[in-house]
Amino acid sequence: MSSFGEWTLLHGLPAFSYTMDQERDPRALWDPILDPPTRRHVVHLGNRRITLVADNYGRCDLFDEHTGLRWLTRGTGVSRIGELSTAGSTAERLFGPTFAVVRVADERVSLERTVLCPEGEQPWVLIRLRVRNLTGEPVRLALTEEWESRPADVRLISGPVPAADPGLELELLGGERTRSGRLTVTLDLETETIVEFRYGLLAEGTAGFEGAAGFEESLGKLVARLPRAHAVQAPEAEREIPWHAALLTGGACADGVLGGHTLDQGSCYSFRHGFNGAARDPLQHALPLVYTEPDLALSVLRNTCAWGSPDGDLPYALRPDKSPWTDLFRPSDQNLWALWLGVEYLAATGDVRAFGEAVPYHPVHAAEAVPLGENLRRQFRFFADVVGRGEHGHMRMLNADWNDLAISMSGVPREEMIEHGESVLNSAMAAWVLPRYAALAERLGDHATGAEARKLGEELRDLVAGEWNGRWFRRAYGPGAVVGEDDLWLEVQP
Repeated sequence: MSSFGEWTLLHGLPAFSYTMDQERDPRALWDPILDPPTRRHVVHLGNRRITLVADNYGRCDLFDEHTGLRWLTRGTGVSRIGELSTAGSTAERLFGPTFAVVRVADERVSLERTVLCPEGEQPWVLIRLRVRNLTGEPVRLALTEEWESRPADVRLISGPVPAADPGLELELLGGERTRSGRLTVTLDLETETIVEFRYGLLAEGTAGFEGAAGFEESLGKLVARLPRAHAVQAPEAEREIPWHAALLTGGACADGVLGGHTLDQGSCYSFRHGFNGAARDPLQHALPLVYTEPDLALSVLRNTCAWGSPDGDLPYALRPDKSPWTDLFRPSDQNLWALWLGVEYLAATGDVRAFGEAVPYHPVHAAEAVPLGENLRRQFRFFADVVGRGEHGHMRMLNADWNDLAISMSGVPREEMIEHGESVLNSAMAAWVLPRYAALAERLGDHATGAEARKLGEELRDLVAGEWNGRWFRRAYGPGAVVGEDDLWLEVQP
């Protein structure tokens, strides 16, 4: 139970029942900082293609990053029977792992509206309407489903700007399809009926979904896909594990430019700031997927490796057009996350063959694709040779080492720190990752790289152990400066 509602089960899945009256309860108001204060609360859901942003007003946003960063529509989607409407509702609202439900009623009829992201790579949502006659007598009703096309492209830093309609359509399953976004169905209703619509980029994804049976089939696949957990001392795990697994995978999108799947960072970067980054984020977020959806974890690894250049460098982020963006940050840790995900995937699956399959480099480099194992080897080379080590033997920081403020808060002039700064954090991570990457390299027959990675990892482990000052680990070194001798920097400690 919380101020906003309580957890429940729906279709055998964890769901949150939102019961707050956001218009009257002062706790509903919050400040997004970059935008005006609001009482709108949202959750991001999705399948392997589309993101559904469902809110407490019963409305929806749809986001697609298949070929760019695009809001297909925002703040829309409503069902009506006369004056009865699912929009602006303070009635029952439930949020499931890949769906959102609104229930409203008047003296004549009850209406339950479910918006579902179907399993797979469908670039549209399914809307299921369950209409129940409450009068005890047959009634004729006009049921209207309405969406508005409000596309916007997210530009770098400046944010969303209106865009051309990408081809959004609304379809009554088994009936009419329209570009207008509005369809009305006449119901001669005795007791109860179900009406289903689809809305989105219908021309791009129609296979694998057949009529009304598709709704139940999709939910069945979702239940089968999500991991389950049970712990006597942590009963919340039973809902937390499948819920978070669904929200994590709901950030995936089939990449129509680079191939594979991107796995969005999930915060303001793509949706508000117009860049998909940092590269470490999808690599980090895909780690648990190795054990639940290994095909998606591998797809994310391949996709993120394809951001890079033939010398093994991974850009900080991709621009809205999916071109590399290197102007703001050039972090020094990103290769480690790619190596770690590759190691984790091989250790869990034993899928050696995946490392022989070709991975392209970003098209801007006009370079030949290389096997995944070679791509990772080049990333190790970039980390060892280009990032390199500083005067004290630690890995260099460049202009960020995960903490984007580690340079500016070091007390050392920026350019000097970028050129000569050393990161205990990167050394610590490398001390853990590199011996494991060594095992991968050796499994692929590259014993020379394996031996070098193992040796470097061991040297860094000894150096990091020497950074314990009796209270905590130091954070970094700069010219004539030790960062974290007198101040505790949290991220390096674990």
